[in-house]
Amino acid sequence: MESNQVNLEQLWATPKIEQGNIAEVFKSIDTYRLKKVKMNWILAIIGVFSLGWIIGVNVLLKDTVFYESIWVVLGSVICIVAISMFMISYYRLNVLIPSSILTQSTTDYIKMLTKEKKQQLQLSKVWMNVYLLLFIVGIGIYSYPFILKLDSSLIGGYYAVLGIWAGINMYWNKKSSTKKIGKLEQIIKALKAIK
Repeated sequence: MESNQVNLEQLWATPKIEQGNIAEVFKSIDTYRLKKVKMNWILAIIGVFSLGWIIGVNVLLKDTVFYESIWVVLGSVICIVAISMFMISYYRLNVLIPSSILTQSTTDYIKMLTKEKKQQLQLSKVWMNVYLLLFIVGIGIYSYPFILKLDSSLIGGYYAVLGIWAGINMYWNKKSSTKKIGKLEQIIKALKAIK
C-alpha cells in the first residue's frame, strides 16, 4: 500500500496505530475540523447580529434628524459590504475540509490542507485587514453625525480610539492566523510522514 494513498479509515481500523503516530494525526485533523465548525457558527451568529444591529438602528432612527443622513447611509452601506465580503470569503475557505475525515486518502488531505494554507495566508495577510479597515471606516463615517451632535470636541479622541481598536484587531488577526497556519503545517507534515 502506498503511503500517500492510505485511507484514514483503514489506518484507524489497524490495531497497531494505537501505539503509533497515526492516531495523533487522526485526532489533530478531527480537532482542527471541529474547531472550524464551531468557529463557523460563532462567526455566523456575529455576522447576523451585526447586520441586524445596523438595520435595526437605522429603523429606530426614523423620524429623527439622523434618518437618511448621508453619513449614516454611507457608513451603513460600507459596514454591510465589509461584513458580507468577509463572511463570503471565510465560508468559501472553510468548506474545503469534508465533514467526515474518514473518507479521504492522505493524498486528498494533503492537497486540501495545502490549498487551505495558501488561502489562509492570503486571507490573513491581505483580505482580512482590508475587510477590517473597511468596517472601521464604515463605523467612523456612520457615527460621525452622532459624535458631532454630542460634542464636536470628542471627535479627535473618538477616532483615535477607533484607530487603536483597528490596530489591536489587526495584531490579533495576525497572531491567530500565524497559529492556525502553523497547525496546518504540522498536520500536513505529519500526513506526509505516514508510512
